[in-house]
Amino acid sequence: MAELLIARDIGVEAGLFTPAAADKYLAWGGPVVRVVVEAIPWVSPEADGVAAAQAVLAELPTRDVLVHGEGEWAWPVLRWASAQGYDVRGGLEDMLTGHEGQPVQSNADLLGYR
Repeated sequence: MAELLIARDIGVEAGLFTPAAADKYLAWGGPVVRVVVEAIPWVSPEADGVAAAQAVLAELPTRDVLVHGEGEWAWPVLRWASAQGYDVRGGLEDMLTGHEGQPVQSNADLLGYR
């Protein structure tokens, strides 16, 4: 699928949830717009989000990636990755509570702009 999109000049983002996915991505070697290391509960094979991100990152030869987590792993991963100097992202598609666990209804709420 990625090769078809690239052939049509559509940028592809590689979302890597597991070390095995990182290995497959490296074996493919195709051009991507960005590599995203994604720590996802019940998908990534680790006990917590930081360990999940670290396991995928250990397979990659570069630090030029974006790291994020989902659900209850989102804030711990965001804090850890940011402290390590990785690019990060977060939004309502990843987390439904603010950094202190408070309910949020918008991305502005996540950033405390209300």
